[in-house]
Amino acid sequence: MRVARYALSEGHGVAVFFLGAGVATAQNQEEPFNVKGLLKQFLEEGGEVYACKACLRLHNLKPSKTCPVGTLKILYQLLEKADKVLIF
Repeated sequence: MRVARYALSEGHGVAVFFLGAGVATAQNQEEPFNVKGLLKQFLEEGGEVYACKACLRLHNLKPSKTCPVGTLKILYQLLEKADKVLIF
């Protein structure tokens, strides 16, 4: 999330799409990382965040304001318009 927030501060459009176990990470509020808090800041700064619908279901998680449902169509659209894709 730090790289994503930095890219936003440099004027780039940034979207994050959580897949697999990443959807559980997006719910993490434990310090020192507090990913959910970082996501809130990221959204306030103009970033986009999505979580794989099937992955949420697999991990028995519900979407939230900081991590709304993303579909295959949304993922495809993000990839189609992206000039760079980073995967962590």
